[in-house]
Amino acid sequence: MRDPVSVVFPKETLGQLFGQELRWAIGLRNVRPLAYVGIILTQGLPWAVLAAIVASAAGWKGVAASYLAAYLVLRISMAWGAGVWGLRDPTITSKLWLLPVRDAITSIVWILGLMSDRISWRGSEFRVKNGLLSPVGQVGGEAQKN
Repeated sequence: MRDPVSVVFPKETLGQLFGQELRWAIGLRNVRPLAYVGIILTQGLPWAVLAAIVASAAGWKGVAASYLAAYLVLRISMAWGAGVWGLRDPTITSKLWLLPVRDAITSIVWILGLMSDRISWRGSEFRVKNGLLSPVGQVGGEAQKN
């Protein structure tokens, strides 16, 4: 019988999680800018929220709620199918409520990744430009003088 691969994540604060996710997002945006912009098409939560807002503004309150409910049902079904049925990992069931939280974090990080070119990595600040890292405070590869 095959066993699912297990991963142990380090304990980190919410700030550290955001920093790591943002670093990856900014790096990806600089390496594959069109692909990064296209990621929004794969995120269900922002689209469901946008559809609910538009429907609510049009006076269709019941339809607005149905968009959010459809997102939750489809997202949880997909995760349950992959985790419990596909990987045979029954512990997934107790964590399904975290999916909307994770999707919200992903959406926020995606937006922030569009607006920044600065990352923190191993205690240092860098600016990412044209796929290259430059330490903050350096211009043209030389230390900036005060």
